[in-house]
Amino acid sequence: MARKPQGAGASLKWKNGPGKREDYVSLAQRKVQERRSNSGPTRVFLLGQLFPTSFVKDSRGGMFHSKQYFDVSKLRAANAEALAEKLDGLAWSALAEAP
Repeated sequence: MARKPQGAGASLKWKNGPGKREDYVSLAQRKVQERRSNSGPTRVFLLGQLFPTSFVKDSRGGMFHSKQYFDVSKLRAANAEALAEKLDGLAWSALAEAP
């Protein structure tokens, strides 16, 4: 059975910045080679500058899943720094979707 070349089938799901698709894919492939070259399919998140914030889980008990997503569009943050500022001091329940 022939093996696919490393990086074959790579896809870009979403980008929020300037630059070419191919550049992002190439950078992600390099990161996989540096950190997990012998693993199977890998999802890579390329992040820009990080900003401190305090956005905390305020419900009782553990998490039901390994990740939690929030719709932050209503905060109308212009960039990551503004988003960190708007999230600072908020609890998860402030952005939780109604059941």
